Amino acid sequence: MERAAYTKEQLAAYDQGKIDRMTARGVINDAKREGKAIGLQEGEAIGLEKGEAIGLEKGELKKAVFIAQNLLERGMSIEDVHNLTGLSKEQIEELRNNSNNE
Repeated sequence: MERAAYTKEQLAAYDQGKIDRMTARGVINDAKREGKAIGLQEGEAIGLEKGEAIGLEKGELKKAVFIAQNLLERGMSIEDVHNLTGLSKEQIEELRNNSNNE
C-alpha cells in the first residue's frame, strides 16, 4: 500500500535503489568467491612447496642413513661417517647399535 502512494519518480527511485543494493550484493558475493579461489590456489601452492621440501629432506636423510650403514659395516669410525654424511654422531651411534642388535 505504501508503494501505491509513490509518484512515478519515487517509485523509479525506489526500484533503482533496490536494483543497486542487489547489484552491490552480487558484486560482493562474486568478490568473496574470487578471493576464496585465489586463497585456495595460493594455499595449495604453498602446501605443495612445503610438501616437496619435506619429501626431499626425508629422501636425503634416508640416503644419508643408507650410506652411513654401509660405511659402518665397512668399519669406518663414527667421526668419519659423521663428516661424510652430515648425520649427527648420536644418529650414527644409534645406527651402529641397531645393526649390532640384528
